[in-house]
Amino acid sequence: VGLVADQAAPKENVPVEFFGTMVPTHQGPSVFSLKMKSPIVAIFAVRRGDGGYDMKVIKIQSDDLDGYTEANAALLTQRHVKVTEDVIRQFPDHWMWMHKRWKHVPLQSQTAGNS
Repeated sequence: VGLVADQAAPKENVPVEFFGTMVPTHQGPSVFSLKMKSPIVAIFAVRRGDGGYDMKVIKIQSDDLDGYTEANAALLTQRHVKVTEDVIRQFPDHWMWMHKRWKHVPLQSQTAGNS
């Protein structure tokens, strides 16, 4: 079964760090993984020089998490977001984000006067 989570969660969702910014993130993949005792396996297509692609397959570490709890779901969510960030850092020329990932994060200019 493949599962793709929406990238920008409503502001009420758990915030996790992504490129140095705390952003609301859906926990669906983590909750499903923990409750069903199934792994999260992230798959990324990496372009080769000949125009073909290799698949980068990464199992998200969860063996140390004993079942579903809110804390475990938050930790596993942070882990899979970190893997995505790491792959983007490794292959920045492959990153084309068409979605407003930070739409529920106030801009610095909006919050600067409020501190």
